[in-house]
Amino acid sequence: MPDFAAVDVLIRELGAVRQAAHSALPAPDSERAALETAIGLASEAVDRVIDAPEDLYVISRARTALDAAEHVVAALVNEVERSQRLRAEARGLTARTQELLRDARGLQRF
Repeated sequence: MPDFAAVDVLIRELGAVRQAAHSALPAPDSERAALETAIGLASEAVDRVIDAPEDLYVISRARTALDAAEHVVAALVNEVERSQRLRAEARGLTARTQELLRDARGLQRF
C-alpha cells in the first residue's frame, strides 16, 4: 500500500498557500491572475503526486511548484502592504498640506 504522507503534507501546504492568497486582497487583476496561475500549477503538481505518491521526481516537482506559488503570494502580500503604507503616508501628507495652506491663508490676512 502506498505511503500518502507526502501527499498529505503537500495538500496541507497548498491549502496554506491558497489561504494566504485569499488574505492578500485587494490586488490588481494582473497580480491576481499571476497568483491564480501559480496556485493552479501547484494544484496540478500536487494532483500528480496523488497518482504517484512514492515517485520522488513527481514529489520534487510538486514541491517546486508550491515554492513558486508561495513566492508569488509573498510578493503580492508585500506589494499590498507597501501600497497600503504609501496610501496612508499620502493621506498624512495631504492633511499636512491642507493645514499649511490654511495657515498661509491666515497669514495673508494680516
